[in-house]
Formats: sequence, C-alpha cells, structure tokens
Amino acid sequence: KGDWDGAYAEASEAVIDQPNLSYGHSELGLALEHRGDRKGALEELHKATQLDSHNAVAARHYERLSSDMRFLPGNWSPRMVLAFTIAAALVPSFLLLGYFRARDLYPEPARALWGTFLLGAVIIFPVLIIDGVLNHVVQLFHGPLMHGMADAFFAAALPEELMKFAVLILFSTRLKAFDEPMDGIVYGAVASLGFATFENIG
Repeated sequence: KGDWDGAYAEASEAVIDQPNLSYGHSELGLALEHRGDRKGALEELHKATQLDSHNAVAARHYERLSSDMRFLPGNWSPRMVLAFTIAAALVPSFLLLGYFRARDLYPEPARALWGTFLLGAVIIFPVLIIDGVLNHVVQLFHGPLMHGMADAFFAAALPEELMKFAVLILFSTRLKAFDEPMDGIVYGAVASLGFATFENIG
C-alpha cells in the first residue's frame, strides 16, 4: 500500500529467515526498486526467478527492469523512469507537430491544431470498441500468414485509419482555416500524431 520501507524491512527479514523463499526475494526486489536501488532490485528478482521458475510476478518484473536498465541509469527511481517514459512518448510527437506546422506556407491556428490533436487521441476509445467487434472477423482466418494479415488489416489499419479520417472529415474540414489542399495533409498528420501519442503513453 505504498509503505516501501516497511515492505523492505519485512522482505529483508523473510529472506534472512528463509533464503530459499522465492516470494521473499521478489518482494524485496520490488521494495528495493521503489526505494531507488534498481541494481539491488534486479539481483533480488533474478534470485527469485532462479529459486522458482514458476514465479510469474518475479519473472515479469525482472524482464521489465532488466529491459529498463539497458537504456536508463540503474540509480533512477520509478518516478524518474515514469517521467522519462512520458517525455519520450510526448517529445517526438510535439517535434513532428511543429515540423508539419512549419512546412505549411500558411500555418494553421494553434487552437485548430490542438483540437485535431486531442480528437486524434480521444478516438482510441471508439477504435477499441470497433477492434472488439472486428476481432471476431480476425478469428475466422487460420494459419500464421492469413491470421497476421487479417489482424493487421481488421484490428489495426481499418478501425484506426477510419477514425482518423472521421476526425479529418467531421472536424477539421469544417474549420475556417481549412482552405487549401496542404491543410488536409497537416490536419491528417496532426490527428495521427494525437492517436500515436496516446498509444505511446500507453
């Protein structure tokens, strides 16, 4: 419940009393991670997986943490990792947004672009609903190649691009600022960036 110092104390006692207890090592690893000692956490999670290969919690956290530590310093706290992850999800989108706006000879109003961007992010919810329906169609295809192609088309391309197109047609084209062919490219790219940003954060 957020008392990582208490969790650390209890897990430390548990691994001293029962050094072969996988669960104790995995709990100690999680407590160490939340206290900022990611290297120590990785060692404890590794011990937990060695002691019990069926400890799915330890295996999942070990994979996640070892993956994180390939790219980020080992002494970063979970909050720092989260902040970096969110920044990494947002910064490329904002840079591309600025690029598309700068390439437009007659730049679009910021309010119109942000509206399109936010609608592009919000469409993730209807996309998920459509995905749920179209997933039944995907199940009709068998074999890795056919199933993969059906999944890519019905569960990804069709609902996502259809909803981005809906933002463009139902919102962007009704704006006064939408007055030249290049605007279709700019607003389409912005709606796509909104969707991609939401996906990246997820």
